[in-house]
Formats: sequence, structure tokens, C-alpha cells
Amino acid sequence: MIEINNILDKISEALEKSLTDFIINKFNESTEETFYSLAFWNFSFDYVSFQIPCLALNSVEFLNNSEESSKFIKWSPANWKYPNLQFSSDELEAAYKDLNKYLEGKPENVWNIAINAVEQIYCCLCENLTTWISESNDPFQKINLPQNFVIAILQTESGPEEYERLLEESVNPELLDNLEDIHPRWSDNRKEKESEAKGKNVVNINLDDLAKIIDYYKIMSNSGERFKELLIFSKFILDTIENGKFTEENVKKVKSLKPANSPEHLDVFYNYLVSQKSS
Repeated sequence: MIEINNILDKISEALEKSLTDFIINKFNESTEETFYSLAFWNFSFDYVSFQIPCLALNSVEFLNNSEESSKFIKWSPANWKYPNLQFSSDELEAAYKDLNKYLEGKPENVWNIAINAVEQIYCCLCENLTTWISESNDPFQKINLPQNFVIAILQTESGPEEYERLLEESVNPELLDNLEDIHPRWSDNRKEKESEAKGKNVVNINLDDLAKIIDYYKIMSNSGERFKELLIFSKFILDTIENGKFTEENVKKVKSLKPANSPEHLDVFYNYLVSQKSS
């Protein structure tokens, strides 16, 4: 566990440095183009090897001059002006090589933990960089990008459900409200999910699944504050449900511990806990 944690830390550090350097070099230049999004896509997890995903970039001008429907290509990175930019570094490629070597011959459940961990590294970085750029934090004070520029994961080739999950986990929830055109089915599903969640008691839960989630967050707890928050949140939920402590005090506490944009697989257990107090 220590070995894979070290490898994931190397991937996280190398990825942040590679993408930060790319953004500074690309957007410090003056340009007549108005870029609106930078996106990762084409993640490859086939239980044989990990591949570094593609990085795409698009501009408003390219969108407006495209012969295809702008609504179709606006959030489809494979159809953007720059669908596969070179951003990787020797350090990132070496870290991926170490991960693939570690996973050789490992069972599927170990691969699944690694897949979830790598996805979350990218999701957290997208959300953080979007915030840092919008607030002109160091080292992004001089880059030339609009205030609503967003970095996201747009995994269009994996189907709508996977697209929606990674989109929601890689973009700040406040920004999601401004991206209703990002995917027609996503917009409809999001409203439907929010409507169904209101007043709905979740009764089919599996605490073994929650324990596996907690094991994953333990592995990732050294990779950033978000994972530490998710670990504390999930452990409190497990303890409360296992011991049947559905008190008003615990409901208030779990609400205060709930991170912004918490993953849907945790919301199932969260909603169950809250519903037990209100039922």
C-alpha cells in the first residue's frame, strides 16, 4: 500500500507541474483567440496498462466558424481545434511506467482502486487549476484567459453516465450551474436526479462497499486535503450507520462534514443516514 501511495503521489506532483507549465507557456502569449475550455479525454484503463489521457483546447472563434453544429462540438474535445496537445513530461511518463509495473499481475480489485485514485487526481487538479486561474493566484497572474474559463474531464467516448460522473467530479459545483449547455442529457439527468433526491429515503445500502471506499480514501489521504475530508466524512458515516446512532447531533455533524461536490457513491450513504433521523 505504501508503494502504490508513493507512485500516486509522484503522478499527482508530476501532473500538476506538467499542466501548470503548459498553461503558463501557452497562455502567457498574446492571442486573438478566446479560449473557453481545456479538457482531458480518452482515458485508457484496460487492466493491462495505464495511458496518459489526451488534452484538448478550444476557442470561441473556432466554435463559431465550424461547419458542424456548435452545440454538438462545444463540449466534445475530439472535435476541438486542438484535440491532442502535448503536455506530458519525463517525470509524468516515468510515474505512469512505475504504476504499470506495480500493477502487473495484480487482481481486478487492485486495478479498480488505482483507476479510481488516478481519476480523482485528475478531477481534483482540474477543479483546483480552474479556481487558481480565475482568482489569478500564483503562478497564473499574467495568463490571458477569460474569467469563465474551465478545465474539466470530458470523457465523451465512455457514454453519458461516465461522462456525467467525471464532469461533475472535475468541475466546481458553482460552475456547473453555468454550464447547462455542456451536455443535453447531462442537464436533463442532473435536474431529474435533484428532483428524485428530495424526500427520497435510500434503503438498499451495502456497508462493505462503504468500507472499500474508505480503504481507497486512506490510500489517497496524503494526496490532498480533499481526500482527507472525504476520508473523515465517510468514516463518520460508517460509524454512525454501523452503530445505529441516528441522533440529531450526528445528523448535524455529518452535514457539517459533507464536502462540496461529494461523490455520488458517498451521497447514497449520506442520504440514508439523514433519512433515518427524519423517518
